[in-house]
Amino acid sequence: WAEKARKRRSEEGLDEKDMRWKEKPAHDLRLQRISDDMADKLGLEEPVSAEFYRFTTIRLTGRLKDGVLRIRVSHLLRDAPDFVLASAVATIMLKRLGKSDAYYSNILKSYVKTNEIAERVERYRKQNARKELKGEKGRYHHLRQSFNRVNRRYFNNDIKGLTLTWGRAGRRTLGHYDHAKKTIVISSLLDSPHVPNYVLDYIMYHEMLHHVLRAHYRNGRRVIHSREFREMEKNFAQYKRAKKMIARVFG
Repeated sequence: WAEKARKRRSEEGLDEKDMRWKEKPAHDLRLQRISDDMADKLGLEEPVSAEFYRFTTIRLTGRLKDGVLRIRVSHLLRDAPDFVLASAVATIMLKRLGKSDAYYSNILKSYVKTNEIAERVERYRKQNARKELKGEKGRYHHLRQSFNRVNRRYFNNDIKGLTLTWGRAGRRTLGHYDHAKKTIVISSLLDSPHVPNYVLDYIMYHEMLHHVLRAHYRNGRRVIHSREFREMEKNFAQYKRAKKMIARVFG
């Protein structure tokens, strides 16, 4: 099988020595070499074309086009060791062959769950997230005024350099802090005459805490609301009152 696969790729003009491979970036050439070796090992008949692709998360795809199995691996795995990339392409090839092997899938899963990779994925996702930004001034509330009230009372005016903006009218997410862009986004649902200052200030305080207390990773999972965060959150003067109104109106 291995010799047959190698011969077919050569006949199709898809050998690594082909100019098409030489024009590929170095990281794609590395992935191509790993994919060719794995195709030989698994006895895959079709020639393989492999490349890294800018997915927003860890994702692998493989489809047969013009007799070639075209594999795309998330660019977030470019720095992964060879054995991890080999496991990634193996899962796609085995699927093509109608087989499965937990050995390869477990290697990939273990690597993806590491704190370093989880943090890289989250950072890339946030940097490339599309947000509908509307500025600080709303129809009924001004975010800078809320920020100043909270900053003065709870942070001794020490927080500086943050961008504030109204965002989409999200009901499930009333606020969001983007660490990469140092931006607090508040749902425009809160820009209402029926929303008192203490509710807006509580959401602002919550997002400012995210700026102060950075998220960390535990076993590949991103921990946003740690025990320390929850304790500090309760320092907001009207914490229970604000939570109760939010649950009643937006819950």
